Amino acid sequence: MGVRILAGDDMAAIYCSTSDFAFGPVFHGDEARDKAHSYLIFIAETDGRDPRTIPDGDLERMLGEWMAAKTDMAGNLTDEAAIEVGMA
Repeated sequence: MGVRILAGDDMAAIYCSTSDFAFGPVFHGDEARDKAHSYLIFIAETDGRDPRTIPDGDLERMLGEWMAAKTDMAGNLTDEAAIEVGMA
């Protein structure tokens, strides 16, 4: 039980598998699942809190920081981020 990624047609969301409640941003595009995974890695490395306990405002701030660090101008994962989630 814990934090999981729910992914479908070019979309992914993060949810708590204990309560079945989604939280945080929705990721879009072909890399949606990998983007969500990369975002969770980023939270673990930069904040360390259980993402389920982080207030929405902090998750939104961290999303901006993650986007600046792990995505390119087109919104795709950088090579470094792709390697972290096992895409490359």
